[in-house]
Amino acid sequence: MEKELRILILEDEPTDAELMERELRKVGMSFASKRVDTREAFLQATKGFNPDLILADCLLPSFDGLSALEIAQQYCPSVPFIFVSGAVGEDFAIETFKRGGTDYILKQRLTRLVPAVNRALREAKERAEHKRIEEALWTSAKEWRTTFDAINDLVALMDSEGKILRCNRAMANFLERPFDKIIGHRCFELLHGTSKTVKGCPFSRMQKTHCRESLVLAVRDRWFNIAVDPLVDQEGKIVGGVHIMSDITERKQMEEKLRALSFVDDLTGLNNRRGFLTLAEQQVKIANRTKGKMLLLFIDLDHMKWINDTYGHQEGDQALREVAAILRETFRESDIMARMGGDEFVVLTIEGNGESEDLLATRLQENIACHNNGTGNRDFKLSMSMGTATYDPRCPCLIDELLGRADQSMYEQKRMKQKNSSQ
Repeated sequence: MEKELRILILEDEPTDAELMERELRKVGMSFASKRVDTREAFLQATKGFNPDLILADCLLPSFDGLSALEIAQQYCPSVPFIFVSGAVGEDFAIETFKRGGTDYILKQRLTRLVPAVNRALREAKERAEHKRIEEALWTSAKEWRTTFDAINDLVALMDSEGKILRCNRAMANFLERPFDKIIGHRCFELLHGTSKTVKGCPFSRMQKTHCRESLVLAVRDRWFNIAVDPLVDQEGKIVGGVHIMSDITERKQMEEKLRALSFVDDLTGLNNRRGFLTLAEQQVKIANRTKGKMLLLFIDLDHMKWINDTYGHQEGDQALREVAAILRETFRESDIMARMGGDEFVVLTIEGNGESEDLLATRLQENIACHNNGTGNRDFKLSMSMGTATYDPRCPCLIDELLGRADQSMYEQKRMKQKNSSQ
């Protein structure tokens, strides 16, 4: 009989915990759960409740998720630890992964919970199996033979010269070669198509250190953690190695996604403030070198507070996404577009492309009008105020100064609109 899944939930809001449980039970998942909200209760549960999965909020009145993660890594390190919390900065999200968190789910996006839990449990099961099999390789030659081809990782036995004595079916399938075309070759010949070892080769390092050595490397469009354990005889002499390749492509993709999050606005898909400043500073260097002028446009969505207060933040978020779509329609892909925060957007465009400031402003207003005409009977129409500032390499300035000038220009236009509407 399969052991019942046990889920430990670190959450001070019972309603939020119930929402998580409901999301899991909707897909037929059967489990026992325990909710705690203090350090003492969490510590006791890691020992007594024996969880298979931990779901944790980031911040509680008397405790926090990162501290809970440290405790879990001490008392139940193999248990997947998923953060389920409200919106936090991308730096915090990245920190949770650095410290060993399995995944991060926003409470307002609980539809991601089931896939994340299934993946975490599957990977935990595979890690446990991997560890069990590795231990078996060292303790029993008979058990080695029966489990060798069942390993999902790519495994090869090598002699003292690094030549492959035997590999499992997973490696043969990856190399797309029959076993007799693999035996006797060295890994670098088959994996990299070279006649000499690659830089940082874990087998070469293992021969020097007599310890496990590993290397993260891209092979055939996949990312692998390549580890080599020494094989020793009764006298302690190295007679070969166990070469294990674990596919970590999914993890690398997640890391890349987190890096992208630090430069991209999650709501609109445009650059965020950090991304804009990074790209703009690079563009300033190019402009100084080529003596080319640049035009900065500072754009503000009018009446954003009124939209949020009247129609709700969900409608406000949709309005911001529509502004981003209008900007993409108006400006070139090579222009640097960003949401700086709140209802403020900027565009940095290169002058000298035949498009004047007036032409860009006209095209923007035309695209806004076209968009509003397509929204049907919606109670409000989008409106934007825009200010500009020109960067001239003959009179260089900091990006912050350029932003300040464009911001001031935008507010002058906004005040003019308000003055005209009151007359």
